[in-house]
Amino acid sequence: MRKIVFLLLLGAANFLFAGNKLEFKIVTLPDMVFTGISVDADQTNMSPVLQAWQDMMKVRGKIKNTVKKGEYWGVSYDYQMTTTGLFFRYLAGVQVKGKSKPPKNMTTLKVESYTYAVFQHKGKMDTLSQTYSEIYQTALPQSDYVPAQAPVLELYGKEFKQGQDDSVMYIYAPVIKK
Repeated sequence: MRKIVFLLLLGAANFLFAGNKLEFKIVTLPDMVFTGISVDADQTNMSPVLQAWQDMMKVRGKIKNTVKKGEYWGVSYDYQMTTTGLFFRYLAGVQVKGKSKPPKNMTTLKVESYTYAVFQHKGKMDTLSQTYSEIYQTALPQSDYVPAQAPVLELYGKEFKQGQDDSVMYIYAPVIKK
């Protein structure tokens, strides 16, 4: 009898937690060009990234040829793992049409076509690191895909509401099939 009750409880727990699984879809994006503020960052200190976004919001009107008004992208690239941690470049910006000269103190970055697992992050930004952890420690390892060496993209569109619980943004994690 105890064994049956345990199995029923285990089945109920699996049913309850199945809805919390981080789901994703696979997409292949074309070549994309981004213009914005680029900074050096590392996994233990995200203040340069926050500063890049603050600076970007002040100068966003100077960028011409924007693909979609009100859509902003974060791009993490040029990763380097050292004995002291993970270092990378981060661009806070917008997608632009073609390759044009960026405004003063801005960078233009071309990201080649790649396959991505697209995840939703729901809620405030202070839980974003938890979503990233779930992506790389649980969702991808349990899937048919593995992380790839390519830029990670973040899309902040019309569903993004800074500081709001109902905010939604998208993480594009580069992947290859196992």
